[in-house]
Amino acid sequence: MSTNSSAAYPTTAAEAATLEQVLGGYDQIPYIQESLNEEFNLEMPKRLGDSSDKMDKMSVLGGGSIICEGMYNGLDNLIGGAMGWESNITGSESPVYTESSTGLAASGTTVVPNTDADTIDATAAVFTDNNVIGEFIRIGTGLTVDDVEVRRIDTWTNNTEVDITPNFGVTPPTARGFKFGRAFTHLFECAPIMYGESGVVYGDGTWNRIRHGTLSIYKVVTYWNWRSVMVNNMSIRLTPEGMQFEFGLIPFDLDRTNAASQDYTTWDYSNSAHILQQKIRFGDCVFRIDDYSAATPLAAADKVAISEFTLNHNNNLKSDIRDTKSGFFRAEPLMDGKREVTGSFTLPRYAADTLIDKLKAETVLMADLIATRDLITGCSTAKNQMGIYIRSLQLTKHTENVAGAGVVQSKFEFRALKPAGNPHSMPAESTGSDNSEYMIQTVNSNPFNTLFDQNAEP
Repeated sequence: MSTNSSAAYPTTAAEAATLEQVLGGYDQIPYIQESLNEEFNLEMPKRLGDSSDKMDKMSVLGGGSIICEGMYNGLDNLIGGAMGWESNITGSESPVYTESSTGLAASGTTVVPNTDADTIDATAAVFTDNNVIGEFIRIGTGLTVDDVEVRRIDTWTNNTEVDITPNFGVTPPTARGFKFGRAFTHLFECAPIMYGESGVVYGDGTWNRIRHGTLSIYKVVTYWNWRSVMVNNMSIRLTPEGMQFEFGLIPFDLDRTNAASQDYTTWDYSNSAHILQQKIRFGDCVFRIDDYSAATPLAAADKVAISEFTLNHNNNLKSDIRDTKSGFFRAEPLMDGKREVTGSFTLPRYAADTLIDKLKAETVLMADLIATRDLITGCSTAKNQMGIYIRSLQLTKHTENVAGAGVVQSKFEFRALKPAGNPHSMPAESTGSDNSEYMIQTVNSNPFNTLFDQNAEP
């Protein structure tokens, strides 16, 4: 799965073909099963008399869902597509380059005139040794031709010079800042809109914010390339067996002939030596809940032992719009109602009325579910992590049914709300986002912003 190259949504199959991405390194997703299908609407002519000898094609509106294993790498593109916003705080770029072999914070300096587009020459000795090979480097904003380009370091020459692959779009100019690292922190928030945006100011440059992408599935007989796919809904479920994600997808059309994406062996997270791909396990997770507060953070005392957790995000995209440009295919899906974020959690034993009382009192709460596993390869502090931050919520239902002579469980359902202010110690809201009901933050080996076309890995 990869973000398309343009914010514009296609109106014809020919336009969709120009947006179809070449999939490569870092594009593989950990899917378990899928149910995407083409849906042909064929009609018999409505006339008196005998049956017709043919039917007329009226529309082709495909869609379905894909279920993925909960992994620390591989889900960012789909999560970003569902939520529609990756952090863009003024003066900061996302993801945050969290750690390099050279230090706990991502290193950065300015560049001097370079010899060619595959070389970075630094004004200071920031590339301390060849341990930086395999790390990713991001050129800072400034020129529309190379804003925020991300490339992998493949050769260390000395402590002021490295080579990258593939080349940058242009030779990096004088006095351009850059950062490099092997661990990256992404922050996904809810967007006020879900269609693509052109001319987005990002840092001091201009890009497109893209919310549709190419999803390719190798089915042995052929490749099924779903083009300009949008994510309508996302469901997250945690059980003792682990975490699963289900994404409801709305594609423009299906292509089975374009060779652009037809090499599944290149899709894997294998180009850098610092990848640590791990499953999100039940034992990795901590759940906390307490009264909403902009002054008091969630603490160890707020941990609650749960046996199951679900979160459901619905963008309410209208997917059956057609117009005279799109013809047989759908026009760009648009939000046709309020975004809905709901969920539930189960306590394995009914032991107290605390949360029931909060439901009856209509208390506004906040909660988080944070999964943490091992150190990313070569890092001293950055670990694989996924945090789900529910910034404001109210309980809507509780269930403590007696099913027989056994343990009585306690299940609570909730609806997430826009918070009155930023909850203490949760990620801060980004300028331009939609004061999210919830956020997802990942720390992993993915160096690319989900909503910008940065991934040039072969």
